Amino acid sequence: MILLGQDVAADWLLIDEKLARRVAGVMGFQVKGTLGVLVIAYRTGLISRAEVLDATKTLAMSSVRLSQKLLEWFEAQLT
Repeated sequence: MILLGQDVAADWLLIDEKLARRVAGVMGFQVKGTLGVLVIAYRTGLISRAEVLDATKTLAMSSVRLSQKLLEWFEAQLT
């Protein structure tokens, strides 16, 4: 993903994994995670609060790990 970002001169990368986010940041990329993209979609009116919360529940039931601290940050962004 990071190499592709370099090849296409991406403005930002969508990465959730902590180590990859750090590497991308050191390489000068802005990084957004899945929850960050959901916040942007909500704030711009692309999806409703209920849809954002449903997506988060789906993520939590998948193999994606969401820490309590991250969930608290996320919920604060929706107010």
